[in-house]
Amino acid sequence: MTRAGKPKALRVILSALVADVVVAVTKFIAAGLSGSAAMFAEALHSLADSVNQVLLLVGHSRASRPPDEAHPFGYGKERFFWPFVVSVVIFSIGAVFSFIRGFQQVVSPHPLERFDLNYAILAGAFVLDGAAWVIAWQELHRAGQRGRSVFKLLKESKMVSVVTVFLEDAAAVIGVLIAAAGIAWAQFTKSWMLDGAASILIGFLLLMISWFIAVETKSLLIGESASKEHIGKIKQAIACIPEVEGVLDLLTMHLGPEQILVNLDLQFRDGLTTDEIETAIDHIERRIHEAVPEVYKIFVEAESVKKAIHRS
Repeated sequence: MTRAGKPKALRVILSALVADVVVAVTKFIAAGLSGSAAMFAEALHSLADSVNQVLLLVGHSRASRPPDEAHPFGYGKERFFWPFVVSVVIFSIGAVFSFIRGFQQVVSPHPLERFDLNYAILAGAFVLDGAAWVIAWQELHRAGQRGRSVFKLLKESKMVSVVTVFLEDAAAVIGVLIAAAGIAWAQFTKSWMLDGAASILIGFLLLMISWFIAVETKSLLIGESASKEHIGKIKQAIACIPEVEGVLDLLTMHLGPEQILVNLDLQFRDGLTTDEIETAIDHIERRIHEAVPEVYKIFVEAESVKKAIHRS
């Protein structure tokens, strides 16, 4: 039986894309008119985020392809691969150029202009990025378990595209505050290198977000198991089947954010016929799918008949 997860992350990605494109354009205009390194770093930040959303949409689309001969388990891991690419984009486009522009302003500082325009655009960016961040947080919190800390939700969530958007928008909001503080400090002290220092801080912020996303997606790409909570529910579902004496082995792996592969090695009671074992396996499948709807495929090895029985 195949259970494919619904594309719940699509609304989060699209809302972030609209906000990032609008914000990127206005920030580049402000950076060009004012000469601010911090504003230029923020413009690059929003540009990188816009490219990232496009890549996440690519992954979202490619992951929906049905299984074929070359990929019998489907293409769900596309939704892990593209966020990994995104982490590289954030680093290369955002962090590196923020460092470069910031160091240029520190080494050869020049006066800033059009402070009113900078503040107005940063305020608008704060609202738009903040709205996209709230949408991502709502989806992340809805998919998680209440009572968990934000860090634990980010670490345990398999919805990498939502986590990526959440972190990008969180970084965008913090980056706006850093840029505003750097520009304001430079304006009142006339120490223009502080504007460059803000750009460098934004680069470090992007680097940290990039590293976190890369590490989390790498774990899923190489085959991360289901959560302890889901594994516990699977074991409880099997325990309700009287024909099963014990679970000899239970292996799980995420094929996608909401697609879990389950491989079971079960010890059945002695004396059961093949038909009785097959009926018991049907009950096991039904119980597991009821307990964990994210389960995509189930493989069962029945030890009592000394042969593998495949169920999907």
